[in-house]
Amino acid sequence: MPTKKTPKNSSRFAQWAFFDLFVLFAVLFVYKPAIGMTGIGAVMVLGSLLVLANAPGIWEDYTGRYKPSKSAWLNRLNEPKLAYYNLNRFVLCPLILLTGLAAIFFGFLIG
Repeated sequence: MPTKKTPKNSSRFAQWAFFDLFVLFAVLFVYKPAIGMTGIGAVMVLGSLLVLANAPGIWEDYTGRYKPSKSAWLNRLNEPKLAYYNLNRFVLCPLILLTGLAAIFFGFLIG
């Protein structure tokens, strides 16, 4: 069980803030590619570092809140599986981190 309850609104706010920043820099990329690419890279690096730093807490919170639904199909999709956690933590987040660092590098290179 999670030791600390996180308010639902705060996690939603953070998700939408990162999404809004990503969209802002994507639009800015059209007009000023160096600034847009560097901003997208910074958002990707910051987001992946935050997810990696909080991964055990996120996993505990998700497994603690998980309740099976009546649909077998939804249970198969939403059931917490350690393989998905490891894939996210050791493959996807580091790839996002490296992609963000590459975007920052190429943003400075074209700027």
